[in-house]
Formats: sequence, C-alpha cells, structure tokens
Amino acid sequence: MTNMPTSAADIFVPTMDITSLGKPQPLSLCERPLIERTPEEVNQFFDALRVIMKEHYRPGLKDVAAQMIITECIEFGFDSGRRIVGTAKTLGFKDGHVPMMLEAATGADPTVHLWRRHSDGRYTLLG
Repeated sequence: MTNMPTSAADIFVPTMDITSLGKPQPLSLCERPLIERTPEEVNQFFDALRVIMKEHYRPGLKDVAAQMIITECIEFGFDSGRRIVGTAKTLGFKDGHVPMMLEAATGADPTVHLWRRHSDGRYTLLG
C-alpha cells in the first residue's frame, strides 16, 4: 500500500472532461491563432477586394458582393466582426449593409449559413 496518496494534494484530478475523448471537438478559441499579415499582403488583399467590388458591386448584386467580401475577409484572417465591417466600409459599403449580411448568414447549418461566429467574436467559414 505504498502507492496510496497521503494527502489531498497527492490525488490526481483530471483537468479535462475525459468523456469527450475520441470525439472531434471544435477548436478552442485560444487555439485559433490570429493571422499576422505584412503590409504588402494587406495591400494585395485590398487590391483583390477592389477587383471584386468593380465586378460585383452594383444594383441587384450588392448582397452578393457583400458575401464575397465577408468570405474573403474571413479567409484572409480579418475574421472579427469589427475587421470585416471596417474593411467593407473602406471599400464603400454603407454602414448597415455588411453587418446585416454578416448576421443573416451566420449560424451552424451549412445548408443555410455561410459562416459561424464564435464567442470571441471571430468568424469561420462553414462547409
């Protein structure tokens, strides 16, 4: 009986829920690193967004353009609501349009939604 704990400090207490072992778990928010971009990468990114705007931002296609810009932002790493909305405003979208589009396509069902919002306010693409 030499392996018995002698005090509460000697007792091993698991720090994770072992019932979830073997099941795929969503990435923890703290495990989603922020993507740092160089100024050159950011300039190239905005050049690409301006091409999308030139080709798609017109009556009848503004929602499509907004979805494309939001998707590109998330893929590039501008994945917070503030960064997405700020980028869209820089490109000429009116104040409420992109937040409305962002909210309308946010959820967990990839048959209906385009992206998911995490509790830290960052978005990831679905599907």
